[in-house]
Order: sequence, then C-alpha cells, then structure tokens
Amino acid sequence: MLSGMVDIGTGESAIWRTVRQMADYARVGAHRTPVIVTAQRIVKDYPDRLDQAKALYRWVKGHVTYVNDPKALNGEHFDMLQDPEFLLTNINIWGKWAGDCDCGATLLAALLMAAGFNAGFRVIGPSGNELKHVYNLIFYRGQVYPMDTIEPDYEFGQEHTYVRKEDVWL
Repeated sequence: MLSGMVDIGTGESAIWRTVRQMADYARVGAHRTPVIVTAQRIVKDYPDRLDQAKALYRWVKGHVTYVNDPKALNGEHFDMLQDPEFLLTNINIWGKWAGDCDCGATLLAALLMAAGFNAGFRVIGPSGNELKHVYNLIFYRGQVYPMDTIEPDYEFGQEHTYVRKEDVWL
C-alpha cells in the first residue's frame, strides 16, 4: 500500500503531479487482488456492461465520504492521496472511509479497470482557468460517461459545468 501525505506545492504543475500519481495508483491497483475481487463482487449480478459501471460508481459513492485534505500546522497545503488498496482495507474494516475527490476517483478508476473498462480522469476548472476538481470517465460503445462520486446530487453520467477541462485516459 502506498498511501501518504505529500506536499504537492502550488499551481498547475502541482495538479499534474497529483494526477500522474493518481494514474499510477489506479494502474497498479487494477491488478491487485483486493481490487479485482472487490470489482468482481460488485458487478457479478449485472450482465449489462453499462450497469456494471453504474454499480461500481454507486459502490464508491456509497463507501467514500468526501473530506477536504488536511492542512499542515504552518498552513501549507498537503495532498493526501490514498491508494486503492488502502481505501479498500479501511472500507472493509469500518464500512466507509473518507477522502477527497482524488482519492475516490483513484479508487473508482482502479475498480473500473479491474472490471475491464477503459477509464480516465476529467480534471476541471469549474469557474475559472484554474484546475480544481477531478472525477472519473469511461469510454463505452463510442460514448464518454462522466462519474463524479463526491457530488451528492449527481447520478451516473452527470457532471459539473466547467470553463476548462483536461481528460486523462489510463
């Protein structure tokens, strides 16, 4: 398990360092037994592939509670990125676990890839040019489906309005 708190710095380069680390955690996690077994357990009752993606989305949305990353005592911003195995271990112990948008998106990406989906991340600037939020994507049958697990009122396929977006396929 590779969870930890990292000083990501500030600015756009810091955002892309986080996204690269998310991609690495998701790619590795998709091949780890706990992630594979969890994905198989979640999708086993859904023969339709799109229903499987929806089931994985709902599972992460129901098991990862959104919290902001902590700040250091000196006020510096730290990014706490939790790898999929760490999240699953805590979910199995406590029933739920907490993380910010990058933690939930990393777990969902790993589960989606473990279930055979072409997954990615959408990084957005909701109200300006600065990238501030990340959520998942899948590409299925010629269509891109967004999945934002931290927005309580959003369903599978709904997403933020944004001024700027960058997609990263895994």
